[in-house]
Amino acid sequence: MKNLWEEAKALEGADALPKYMAIIQDESGTSEDDQKIKENAIYAAANIFVAKKSLADLTKLIATVRPLTSSMPQARVAKIIRVLYEMLPNIPGGLEAAIDIGKEIIEWCVKEKRTFLKHRMQIKLASFYLELRKYAEGLKVIDNVLYEVRKLEDMLLLVDINLVATKIYLALENVPKAKASLTAVKTAATTVNLQPAVQADIDLLSGYIAAEEHDYPTGYSYFYEAYQGFNNLKSDKTKQIILYMLMCKILLKANEDVFGILNSKMGVQNQSRGTEALKEIATANKNKSIVEFEACIEKYKEELQDSLISSHIKRLYTQLLEDNIKKIIMPYSRVEIDCVAKLIGLPYAKVLAK
Repeated sequence: MKNLWEEAKALEGADALPKYMAIIQDESGTSEDDQKIKENAIYAAANIFVAKKSLADLTKLIATVRPLTSSMPQARVAKIIRVLYEMLPNIPGGLEAAIDIGKEIIEWCVKEKRTFLKHRMQIKLASFYLELRKYAEGLKVIDNVLYEVRKLEDMLLLVDINLVATKIYLALENVPKAKASLTAVKTAATTVNLQPAVQADIDLLSGYIAAEEHDYPTGYSYFYEAYQGFNNLKSDKTKQIILYMLMCKILLKANEDVFGILNSKMGVQNQSRGTEALKEIATANKNKSIVEFEACIEKYKEELQDSLISSHIKRLYTQLLEDNIKKIIMPYSRVEIDCVAKLIGLPYAKVLAK
């Protein structure tokens, strides 16, 4: 088996696939080294299938791995199945296919009494439902696994389950339930050591909920912690998080802080059209110009599509429009709407509606 592995490594890409498959199907090796080689061969074959965008081959490989429990430790097989399953969305159509494949693996886990793997697969299945925006199905899976894991008192699993639940409730705009799920995450997290990525995710969700509750100072603090965590992990999530930080500062009317962040090291490292959009919004907000604000929203439609940013920018726009109208009409007991519309620079109908 070792010779086959060396020969496979000497080849490039798909040329090595026959040798990887030969290693996977070889049942003679039972030593720790042989098992490690077989595991690496499975990952190498899977990466080739992903590169070829071959969903059928990756699905077949996942099915091939399951019987290996007779010759490999359960924990290793569980890890391999989870890694292969998480590769599915990297192939076109893989996310949709992952639903049926996940259900099939869970049924196999029940039959083979692989409880730990079953729970991990249920959590991943729920997260795939979230990506597909099938929130009701995702919550159903979460409720089932949560009931079982609570009895086991597995705190790490409880953290992961409630994190997915928090994300689903936020997608449904159910902030109270999202907050309750995140509180459950933090309670379970007090007794275990969390991976940096999980802690950063908790901070990000905490900032999201604080922003939804219009507690922008707290939201900014959590977003900053999340930024630091994901930045240490070299994650691309920092580009989105810095937009949330800028949004909080704009809503606090701390427009000078927005320019300060953009000129700082983290601002320069994460420059994008999104940061340009929020910079222009901060400028319009500082100038109290509804015309500049509208022009910015029109110019950066795609960059402002994020649900959190979009909802709060709309709220800021409404507030700025009302302030502009009040400023004009306050000195008078009677005004002409047409005159107010001309002074603000907006259509008559829009001003009349306010």
